[in-house]
Amino acid sequence: MDRTLAVIGICLAIGIPALVEWAKRPRLSLRANRWRPSSPVPWMFAVVEVTNRPLPIVSPVISQDAASGCVVSTVVREASSGKKLLPPVSLGWSHKPEPLRENVVLTQSGQPSVVSTFASTFAPDLATDRLRADVASGEVCEVAVLVLRQNENEAFVFGVDAYQYPNWQNPAWRLPYGVYDIDVMVECSGRKTTGHFKIEFLSGDFSQFALEARP
Repeated sequence: MDRTLAVIGICLAIGIPALVEWAKRPRLSLRANRWRPSSPVPWMFAVVEVTNRPLPIVSPVISQDAASGCVVSTVVREASSGKKLLPPVSLGWSHKPEPLRENVVLTQSGQPSVVSTFASTFAPDLATDRLRADVASGEVCEVAVLVLRQNENEAFVFGVDAYQYPNWQNPAWRLPYGVYDIDVMVECSGRKTTGHFKIEFLSGDFSQFALEARP
């Protein structure tokens, strides 16, 4: 009897801390959502939402850890053939500041006065910051994957380096009309979570420009 109790005690001493650590572990999930701008703009994003889901049963008593230093990327394939069209592209977290820095430009006019204007330039250091984010327990963070401009028949992957190009259009990330499989990968804490999506990009209609889940 004493030996049985001792074995039970040892199992509990090992098992309970392991169970607590398991319950605290971040659990990321990805789902497609429709981007809704706060005011009319001449572009549309196709976005996903990343959520750190706590366990409902234990969350009242065990605090879930944040998913720290998460990086996100995407791979685009032709749906009909499965052919990879682009190498993995690093994406940015929408809630992080845009990687732009405003510079003051002084222009000497014909009069003895100087006119100050502002010009935004790409800031690589801010782009690096936009690559990583912590996702707290229960938090939902948005990531823009593709962008489509008004009156255009090509979309573009919205990589974090897109800010280097006019209208965020890196020619290497161009996607003409077609049907595409989009994989979005989030890596943090040594784990990778992948969401499988598709987009039927067959017109420039903003209302149709959105990712949807792929089996």
